[in-house]
Amino acid sequence: MRLALTLGLALLTTCWMYCWSVLIGLWAVPTDPRPLLSSPSILLVVLCGALVIHATARRLGRRRRTQLVLALCALAIVLLVVSVDHQLTPTDVLMDLAIVLGNPTPPALAFAVGLFLWWRGVQIGIQTPTFSDVDAAFRWGIGLLAVFGLILGLTTRPSLLPSLESTTTPFVVGFFFVALLTLALARLESLRTRTRALAVNGQWLAWLAAVAALTILIALFIAQLVSFDTLREIVQPLFNLIGLVIVFAIYVIVVPLAF
Repeated sequence: MRLALTLGLALLTTCWMYCWSVLIGLWAVPTDPRPLLSSPSILLVVLCGALVIHATARRLGRRRRTQLVLALCALAIVLLVVSVDHQLTPTDVLMDLAIVLGNPTPPALAFAVGLFLWWRGVQIGIQTPTFSDVDAAFRWGIGLLAVFGLILGLTTRPSLLPSLESTTTPFVVGFFFVALLTLALARLESLRTRTRALAVNGQWLAWLAAVAALTILIALFIAQLVSFDTLREIVQPLFNLIGLVIVFAIYVIVVPLAF
């Protein structure tokens, strides 16, 4: 169960962080917008941070030694994913870091984002996630996605919005799907007692995934119905009919008065 909750929290972080990675990449290079880190790289860094802290805290024990191992692993893994995503050598990435204060470059910004993701992974893996941890991650994720959507709508050129929305929308939907699954698993874990352990099997997980997927589909259908474009298509014929009635009433009233 700990592995499932850890993976769920890592996926939640990946979903909202990828959206912000796209936005920061747009700010860094407006002429060639692309995410600072790909979604597999984001997930890899978070999971590595969680797994390394779990392994080192148990085997090394000493605090200073654990911190040293964490720092070295963080630098190595983040440097690797940034080099792969930006098609640079580790030396080029380090050179970009050297000039980051004067002129921040996408690889340097990606390195900073990678260090944050590593820290997030360490926070996830340092102990068994509880329902409160999952609930807090869900609330923070919703807030960050809301801010992302607001900033994207206010600061992005209309010509770029369709492509950015098509890139980030699957991750927003995926965030809510993963959140439903992880919250359910966390609640199940919180209900476990020493005298009776609630059984979890593949059939139960399949039903849970199906219910979560159905909930997301219903929410998307409702959102589509109440969207501005759909409302305009529904209301426009009614407005046309009202306009014809008003014009006819004007003719009925004005024409007799004219004579």
